Amino acid sequence: HYCISMDMDETLSEGWREHLEKMTADVIRYKMNVSYKDEDEKHADEYFINARIHRRHGFRWNYFIHEALCADRIEYTEEFCKGLEISHHPDNEKSRNQYNKMIEDAYHEYNNPRYHIYYFHILKGLGKIEEAKNILKKMVKLKDVDKIDKALSYAVIAVLSKRFKFIYFLKSLLLHPTRETYTQLAIMYYQKEKWVRAYLFAKRADSIKIITQSMLKDHYVWGYLPTNIMLAAKYNIRLFKFSKSYENKKREVNLASYISHKFKLFED
Repeated sequence: HYCISMDMDETLSEGWREHLEKMTADVIRYKMNVSYKDEDEKHADEYFINARIHRRHGFRWNYFIHEALCADRIEYTEEFCKGLEISHHPDNEKSRNQYNKMIEDAYHEYNNPRYHIYYFHILKGLGKIEEAKNILKKMVKLKDVDKIDKALSYAVIAVLSKRFKFIYFLKSLLLHPTRETYTQLAIMYYQKEKWVRAYLFAKRADSIKIITQSMLKDHYVWGYLPTNIMLAAKYNIRLFKFSKSYENKKREVNLASYISHKFKLFED
C-alpha cells in the first residue's frame, strides 16, 4: 500500500518489504546512503534521512528536478522505518554538466530555499566559493527558509568567510545550537591556540547527541573530534604559553586526520 520513489542508480536494502509491512503512517522516513567507506559501497559513510515512501493516494510530486513530495492535506502522519535503507550509487565518470544546468534553471525559476541549497552545492563543488557563499547569504533572507537550514547556512558562511566568522557562527547558534557549529568554533579557537575557548566550545559540541537532519549538516563532527579537541585543549590550558617547554609539551590534534575523528586520542 506504499509507493517507493527511487532513481535508477539507487538500491534497496535486504528485507525491505518485511520492514515496510510493519509501517502504518502516511509517509515513511528512512536512511538514505550517499557515500561509502569501502570500494564495494556496502558500508555507508554519509547519509541523511529521506522521505520518498508514501501512501498511493493523497500525494503528488512538485518541481522538475530533485522533486519534493507534497500532500493534498495539511496534516499527515510520518514514521521512521528502522532497517530500511536506500543507497545511492552514482556514476562518478558521467558528466554532470546537464545536471548542473538544470539545478541552475530550477534555482532561478523557483527561488526557494530548496534550490538555493542545491545550487550552493553545485557552485561549491566547482570551486566558485564566493558565488556559493552569496547564494547562502540570499537564502537566509528568504521568508520561508527552515530555521535549521538558516542556522546551518550561517555556519557555512562563517567557514567560507575570512572576516566576521564569529558573528556568523553566533547568528547560527542563536537560531539553532548544533554540534556542527560548536565544533567549528572549537576548531577556530584551537587553531588560534586560545585553549579555554576551544575547550568550552568543544565541550558544548560533545554534549549534543541528537543528529541534526538537514542537507547542510556535517557528518565528521559526530565522531571523536570534539572530544579530542576538548582533551587536548584542557591539557594545554595547564601549560604556560611562554615557557621554554611550551612548544615541546603542548598537545596537537590533526584536525583532518581520520584517527582524530574516529578514535579518542587523549586521556587524563
